[in-house]
Amino acid sequence: MADDRVDLGFDGPWYLGRYPDVAQAIVKGIARDAWDHFVKIGRDEGRAPFAFDESWYLESNPDVGAAFRRGALQSPRNHYLQHGRKEDRFPVAAGKATRVIAYGSFGSNNVGDEAILEGIKRVYPDCVQVYHNKVRTGEGYLATQMLGPTPFFQSTDYLILGGGGLLYDRGTVTLMIRLARAAKEQGAIVDIARMGCEAAQDDYAKEIVELFEMARRVTLRSTMSQGIMQRLTGKTYPVEDDFAFNLAEEARRMPRRKNDIPTIGVATASSSRGDIEVLAELIKKYTRAGTREKVRFVHIPHSRSYFEIGNNDCVTSHELWTLCHMHQAEDDSLLQLLDYDPEPLSVLQTYRNLDGVMSSRYHGLIFGQITDTPTLAIGGDLIKLRSFIDDHGADSMLVARNMGELEKTVAAFLPIVRDNAASR
Repeated sequence: MADDRVDLGFDGPWYLGRYPDVAQAIVKGIARDAWDHFVKIGRDEGRAPFAFDESWYLESNPDVGAAFRRGALQSPRNHYLQHGRKEDRFPVAAGKATRVIAYGSFGSNNVGDEAILEGIKRVYPDCVQVYHNKVRTGEGYLATQMLGPTPFFQSTDYLILGGGGLLYDRGTVTLMIRLARAAKEQGAIVDIARMGCEAAQDDYAKEIVELFEMARRVTLRSTMSQGIMQRLTGKTYPVEDDFAFNLAEEARRMPRRKNDIPTIGVATASSSRGDIEVLAELIKKYTRAGTREKVRFVHIPHSRSYFEIGNNDCVTSHELWTLCHMHQAEDDSLLQLLDYDPEPLSVLQTYRNLDGVMSSRYHGLIFGQITDTPTLAIGGDLIKLRSFIDDHGADSMLVARNMGELEKTVAAFLPIVRDNAASR
């Protein structure tokens, strides 16, 4: 019965307020409480278990409205129970925020972070980003703008803290606490949604607990994050996929291009000189004149970091080019260096055109999966990548735990890439 209550979304206080006679029935001993009344009497009488405005829900969620009109779903209420509440949608206009504001590492030249924001926008199209350096599109705010002496938040705001691994240092956690406190002081709703916790450290666990206790609802993006938070907070929070997965339907509708030779994308992250040298030796093996297994490699920058040169993929691109000595290749176009592109859908189209991808980036693995591109994870020993592999590793995904395994793993990966290229 308890599970039935959760599955139905039963809201006892709302039920009592909506149906005043229920309180009288409880006083008279007809029912023990609101739930007992609903089970024994209310359900048969057609009473609602929670507040739900069907017309408003369909109008405010155009994707649901379109599915309902074409007959793809029978009941908007059931959609909310099965999907909508997990996607942070609201059941009634009274709970709908006039502003939805998302805090994450946005505006810092990282296409993975921008994919998170785009994923949030698939649920809240008018979502406003809190940015660190610049706004990619539309409206946005710096965190410092939101914490001035004049209250920024309104009672009808909805603040989402989430997407990305945002627990990487005490300062960032403290900033989120300040934002959450400022929002709650004005009566706004605060949720932690699909947060990655792989980088969380014990020395600021107290601050993490404080932050999580301020949220109405908390979800995490991986079972590894769930385990880390169990240890740090003593609580078990549900897991939901990274917001970038919300782009999967669009990604899989994108056309594919047939390549003249097998083409593999390469997405690197925080690469040391030693790692780049190993990668360069591998690329040289398949691009030199006379090779029987010629492959084209395309380096895809996910980040043009403001903060550290090792995480600036544009710098890595040119270092890789030089180390590969492409003047000695059969054709120097066998290693292509793309410019940094901040538009997630454009980058997803690039992935869609590949025959395979090798990635040491978390969102590179997501992009490979949602574009149905065979993927090789480089660095499976890294905690962040391992958290993805544990939850989403597929038959078409191979894993090189470290650079020492890369050549052997690529040899096993190439037949999968060639089969994919031939099937187009």
